[in-house]
Amino acid sequence: MGCPLAQRRAAPWSHPASEDGPKTPAQIAACGTGRWLRPRVVILDSIRDPGKAAARNASGRIARMPIEYTLVAIARALVEVAGYLMIGQAALFVLAGSRREGNFVYQLFRKGATPVYRFTRFITPRIVLDKHIPFVAFLLLIWIWLALAYVKRAICVAHQLQCGL
Repeated sequence: MGCPLAQRRAAPWSHPASEDGPKTPAQIAACGTGRWLRPRVVILDSIRDPGKAAARNASGRIARMPIEYTLVAIARALVEVAGYLMIGQAALFVLAGSRREGNFVYQLFRKGATPVYRFTRFITPRIVLDKHIPFVAFLLLIWIWLALAYVKRAICVAHQLQCGL
C-alpha cells in the first residue's frame, strides 16, 4: 500500500490528493504529507522573471513591482537601520555609564550612526549646539521615515497595487 517510486519521481510538485497522487489516508501517509510541494516551481518562476513581485493589482492579478517602489523600500529600510543604531547607542549611553567608550557594541553603534550625525551637522545652522545633534538627527530620521512611507503608499495607489507598509 506504499507510494510507487515512479509516482514520487513523476510529480514531486503535485498535491497528494490530485489525479496522479494517492487517494486514501494510507497512501497519503506512505507518499508524504497532504501539502503542496510546489516551492521549486515558484523559485524557478522568480529566477526566470526577476521582476515578478508578490503584490497584486486591483483586479487581483499578480503585478510587477515598479522600480521606484523598490528604491523607496530600500531607502526606508536604511533609515530604519540608522534609527535602530541611534536607539541602541542611546540605550548603551544610559546603561554603560562612564565606561561606554570602552564598550565594543557602543563603538559599533556610534560608528554606524556617525554619518547621520555628520549629515545633520551639515544641514543644521551653527546655532544648534553639538550636544543636540543626536536628538535633531533622530527627529530628522523620523520625518524622513514618515515621508518615505507616504511616498511608498502614493506609488502603490498610483500603480493600483495592494501593498503592505
